[in-house]
Amino acid sequence: MFPPSLEIESEPAPEGAAARAEARADTGGNGRVAGPRVESLAIPGYDTLSASQVVQRLGGLSADELESVRAYEESGRQRKTILARVQQLQSGN
Repeated sequence: MFPPSLEIESEPAPEGAAARAEARADTGGNGRVAGPRVESLAIPGYDTLSASQVVQRLGGLSADELESVRAYEESGRQRKTILARVQQLQSGN
């Protein structure tokens, strides 16, 4: 067990608007906004997929799920192919 200052608590990952608000509020101490946790994304195995594999799965996601993918990508790898497709889908194209 970790000392109280180092204990890690497990909380369910927030979704939708709550995830976006939390991501904007938490910079993780490095000045970079943290995105949602990979476990909360609607695409299983997200981190093991190539950009083209992720893009193929984006069409079936809800608006909140797309926003979670966008926030996750922007806080991490920033793959332009994925971010561009999310933006297209969010704008209705």
